[in-house]
Amino acid sequence: MTRKTVLMFLVIFAVSTAALTAQTYLGIYGGANFANVSVDPDVTHDGSVLPVAGLLCEFTVASNLTVSLQPTYMQKGSVALDQGWYDEVPFVADYLSLPVMAAYRFDAGWVKPYVTAGFSVDFLLAAREKLNTKWYAIDDYVEKTDLTLNIGAGAMLPMGDNALFVELRYLHGLPNLNAKKGERIWFGPSLDFELMSRNVVALVGYKIAL
Repeated sequence: MTRKTVLMFLVIFAVSTAALTAQTYLGIYGGANFANVSVDPDVTHDGSVLPVAGLLCEFTVASNLTVSLQPTYMQKGSVALDQGWYDEVPFVADYLSLPVMAAYRFDAGWVKPYVTAGFSVDFLLAAREKLNTKWYAIDDYVEKTDLTLNIGAGAMLPMGDNALFVELRYLHGLPNLNAKKGERIWFGPSLDFELMSRNVVALVGYKIAL
């Protein structure tokens, strides 16, 4: 699936959904990505806490059901441990993420809890790793696109027609992000492994009814 095809699909999705809606929200959110990776064969690694910030365009398709497009800037990564000459090797990748999410809200009084699920197509902006005190660009060693399945839960606090919300979301990466499996960076460890993203994202945001 090419980037152009994905973007066309998302635009068609947003336009066609908007035509069916009785209520539309625009919003902004930010938070922290408790980022990690799954590595095969296993490499000892720690997670990283990295930033997330995005916009929200949400459409109501039924009384308690919404769908949304959420263009997001986020960082993913981890810290590989005991890598030969290096005790630890931090890895960070910047992404433009395009999540499409559905949410079902429960009527539980003043605070409205909800569950959410969907997917995200993430486009690599830059990638780098740190050896000793210096960061090295490794864009060519990371696949340009990540695809994640997303599931989460949150709570919405209505404020008139608008709302404050908090959410915890798990993002399960599907493809191998190692574009150079079996090779070695001249200044770093072997790349003979598969690498999949695993992220838990904590968000807080505010949306405005149009």
